[in-house]
Amino acid sequence: MFNEEGSILSLINSINQSLKSISFELILVNDGSDDRTVEIASSLISGNQKIVVLDRNYGQSTAIKAGLDLSNSNIIAILDADGQNSPEDIIPMLQVLAENNVDLVQGIRDQRTDSLVKLIPSKVANSLMRILLGIEILDSGCALKVFDKSILNGFPFFNGYHRLFSVIAQKRGVKIAQMKVKHHPRIAGESNYGIERTPTILKHMWMLNQNPDTLAQKLNYSIKEIIHKEV
Repeated sequence: MFNEEGSILSLINSINQSLKSISFELILVNDGSDDRTVEIASSLISGNQKIVVLDRNYGQSTAIKAGLDLSNSNIIAILDADGQNSPEDIIPMLQVLAENNVDLVQGIRDQRTDSLVKLIPSKVANSLMRILLGIEILDSGCALKVFDKSILNGFPFFNGYHRLFSVIAQKRGVKIAQMKVKHHPRIAGESNYGIERTPTILKHMWMLNQNPDTLAQKLNYSIKEIIHKEV
C-alpha cells in the first residue's frame, strides 16, 4: 500500500466478503504512505489480519517481499491495493490451482481499463517476452496471482521482480495456469507506471534469458511496526 486512502476501505471490505467461506490470513504492507492509509486500514482489520508498516518507501518489489517473508500460509495470493484487482477472483483461482495440478495461477486482466500510456507499453512488453523468452505468460504485469509458497525456494528476488514473477517462475520450471480476471478503473490515488519503465524491463528480460539467477539481489527493508488485532 502506498497512499491508497481512497481505495483501502473498499479493498479490505471486498477481501473479507469474497473470502468469507475460507480461513485466511491477510497481510497489508504499508510502503511509506504519508496519507491516512494506515489509519483507515487499522480500523478495519480483525482476526488473523495485520498491517506491516515499513519505515519508508522501498518500492513494490521490496514491499511484496516483506509480505512474503511474514506469511505463514502455504498458499499465497498477491494483489495490488489500488482496487483494480478484484478479490472475487481469488476463490476461482484457488480452485484452478487445486484442480489442475499446477503451482501458480496467473491472472490475465480482461477488458483492461488502463490508459493507453500504460496499456501500450504493457502489450509490447508481454509480446516481446513471449517471443524472446519463449514463454507463454499472456499478462505478466497483472498483479493478481495465486501460488504455492514452495515456488519461492531459490527464487531470484531483485528490484523489479514483481513485474516478471510468473515469467521467472515458468523459466524455472514451475507449472502455471492462467485465467481471465476482472480489472477495475482506479478510483483514487495515482499510478506510478508508464513507458519510462520499458528500458529496465528490457534489461531484465535480457538477463532472464541468459540466466535468471544472475538477477538475484538482496532486498533489504526495515519494519517500523506491525499492527495486529488477533481474536
